[in-house]
Amino acid sequence: LYNRGKRKGEMLELYQEPLSCIPIPKITTENKNLAKEIEKLVDQILIVKASNSKTDIKELENEIDTLVYKLYDLNYEEIKIIEEQK
Repeated sequence: LYNRGKRKGEMLELYQEPLSCIPIPKITTENKNLAKEIEKLVDQILIVKASNSKTDIKELENEIDTLVYKLYDLNYEEIKIIEEQK
């Protein structure tokens, strides 16, 4: 989005075109469990942050990343590219 959105300094103005290009996988019977696991982890993060906004949630975020990689069926090389840009 950073490369496709309209820039205003460091801010991005996003329109339908770049947002509609994001490949969002449909939830199917095959990946339904992955999606539910991601939802549970997000709920955990929200609960933890509601009680203490300074709590380190890196481990939960890493678990979500791993599940998202599976959801998108990414291979090692694709994951490596993403991890290098963090």
